[in-house]
Amino acid sequence: MKYILLTIFVFTLSFSGYSQIDNQKNAFGLRFGFNDGFEGELNYQRYLNKLRNFRLESGLGFNLETNNLDYLKFINTLQYVGNLVGDYNFYLGGGAGFGNFSSDMFNENEFILAGIVGIEWTSGIPLIFSLDLRPEYRNNPQFKNDIFYNIGLAIRFQF
Repeated sequence: MKYILLTIFVFTLSFSGYSQIDNQKNAFGLRFGFNDGFEGELNYQRYLNKLRNFRLESGLGFNLETNNLDYLKFINTLQYVGNLVGDYNFYLGGGAGFGNFSSDMFNENEFILAGIVGIEWTSGIPLIFSLDLRPEYRNNPQFKNDIFYNIGLAIRFQF
């Protein structure tokens, strides 16, 4: 699987070459994830100066379920951004983070490995709308070290 993702990544880099991305350097907003529970995330993106078309995305996520389970996570991903057509861009990348589950019966920390692939729309207004898939491997014995497929919708303000 990792070789397939690496092949797609290298192919994408060579295919897109110079893209027509016209973004500001920073973006801040909300990402709403749809996983086993409804997750919200404060989200920040920053384009890197030295690496053209690469950005770092940081997210502080929390669980919005109504049961007695509290969840907090912090995750960073490095993303390559390329132009699809007009105001539509794609992005893909990977990263890592950590999280904490707590309830009346347990309190567990976990390490997270994540990949991300998505599409975003930018227009003349300083907003970005995106849809992505972020599979996350969570190293947590309480939840059997499982992979969670987190689908997210986001809106971010560019500055």
